[in-house]
Amino acid sequence: MRRTRLSAALAVLLVLLLWLTPVSAAASVQLQLEVEKTLIGDKPASQETFTFLLEPVGDAPMPEENTVTITGSGKVTFPPITYDAPEDYHYTLRELPGETWSYTYDDTVYLLTVQVTTDDSGNLTATLYLSQEGSDGKTDKIAFINRYRAPRPDTPEEPVDPDDTTPPVEPEPQPPTDSVDTGDESF
Repeated sequence: MRRTRLSAALAVLLVLLLWLTPVSAAASVQLQLEVEKTLIGDKPASQETFTFLLEPVGDAPMPEENTVTITGSGKVTFPPITYDAPEDYHYTLRELPGETWSYTYDDTVYLLTVQVTTDDSGNLTATLYLSQEGSDGKTDKIAFINRYRAPRPDTPEEPVDPDDTTPPVEPEPQPPTDSVDTGDESF
């Protein structure tokens, strides 16, 4: 009888231990950000490399590298970002302007919110929300568009500022270069 009570007590204890032991859930979740670059306008003689910068707002976790590059048009992905706790994390993402004056660089700033939550199974999940700075709406992808204008023969060496209202400088009139015959040929 003691054996049966001991066996029953051990069985109840085993059930309680298994029931109270937490099931191991995912301790972290990763997210990767994809950036798309599109070029419009004339075809450049050589492809430029464009750089994109991801910056945290506050203590948001970061990938191993906070910049990525694309040569010409295409897509690139940042290294994964690892999240260990449920929270909302915020970032900004922008293109760093280049120095080739034939390009008009996209100055869009994307605002990113990564919402990390725990699902019903205890696993962390990450959801990305995107918007553009200065816009009320949401967007579904990170895309930058640059315009290239090939130099024209009549294009000045330096870019013209479209906001400059100074009138162009007219060349000063030059006296005629033909000599006038006065009939005096003395030297």
